[in-house]
Amino acid sequence: MGCTTFLATSCASGSQEVAGSAIDRPAGSSTPGSTTAPAPLSQSVHPVTTVVISDDAAAVGDGQPAAEGWPRVLAASLAEAGTPLQLEVAAADAGGYAGDPTFTELVRDTVVESTQLVVFYETAVGSASAAAVAEGAEGAFAAVERQAPDAVVVVVAPWASGNAPVPSDAVRDAVRAAADDAEVSVTYIDPVGDGWARQASQRQIADLMYADVADLVAALATSGAFE
Repeated sequence: MGCTTFLATSCASGSQEVAGSAIDRPAGSSTPGSTTAPAPLSQSVHPVTTVVISDDAAAVGDGQPAAEGWPRVLAASLAEAGTPLQLEVAAADAGGYAGDPTFTELVRDTVVESTQLVVFYETAVGSASAAAVAEGAEGAFAAVERQAPDAVVVVVAPWASGNAPVPSDAVRDAVRAAADDAEVSVTYIDPVGDGWARQASQRQIADLMYADVADLVAALATSGAFE
C-alpha cells in the first residue's frame, strides 16, 4: 500500500502536494478552504503516522488514497489546520471484522510499531453474525495493541453507506462492546446514532469525522512520543 504525507511530499512520487477542502469551521479557527494560510508547523509538530483499515471502495484507488475519498479529504483538512498525516490506506472490498480479508489481517500487514493512529471503517457487514463480528473486532483491536502498543484507535461503527444493507443493532453493539473492552485507547464514532445521511458524499463524511479526530490528531502531532 502507498502512503501520502499531506503538506509534505508524496511517498510514491516525491512531488510537493498541498491538499485542502472547502469545509465550514467555526469563525476564527484555521479552516480547510479558508483564504488564510495555515501557520508554519513548529519543529515539535510531525506528521501523524496513520493507517485506515476499511472495506470502503471509495477510500482507495490504484493502491493510493483516492483523491476524493474521505481519508484523503480528511487528511487534507487536518493538514490545513496544522496537523498533517502520513497516511496509508488498507482497503479491500470484501474486508471487514469478519470479512475476507479480515481487518485483523489488514492490521498485521500494515500497522507497525511506529504507527500512531489506526482508523477502522466498515460499511458492508453483509451476512456476518454478531458473534463473528465481535470476535473479529476483538482480534483487530488486539492486533493493534500487539503491533503498535502506543497507537490510538478511531472506530467508525458499521453503518449503511450508499446502498449497503443497514447493519443490525446486534452487530453494531458487538463492535461497541469490543471497542469498550479494547486495551488500546479508542475513540468511537456512531454514524447511525449521530444521524449520518446514507448518501453523504466523501467530503461530507470527512467533515463529519473531523470534529471527532481533530483534537486527537493535534495531540499526537505534538506528543513527541514517536520521535
